[in-house]
Amino acid sequence: MAFRDFHSELEKFALSNVAAVDTCDTLTKHLSGLSTEQLEQLAASLHLIPPASAADDDGESRSYTSDFLIDLLVRWRDPALVFYWAVGHPV
Repeated sequence: MAFRDFHSELEKFALSNVAAVDTCDTLTKHLSGLSTEQLEQLAASLHLIPPASAADDDGESRSYTSDFLIDLLVRWRDPALVFYWAVGHPV
């Protein structure tokens, strides 16, 4: 998804093998090349934040910092958190 929408900005990321991008630091480095608007679009496409159209519909203005969005995108699939939710909330 990221490669499809942000080909030129994330080309190195998309072409890296999994072992080269499996740490928070490397993911942060790759994502920091995106603008705040692009980070919002990516987070919304992954359903991590409401889409921009939802913010317009309810009359509320939402703004996110790029640091927050990068942290959200990097940590949403953190193995420790996935394990925690799996243990605390079995399927």
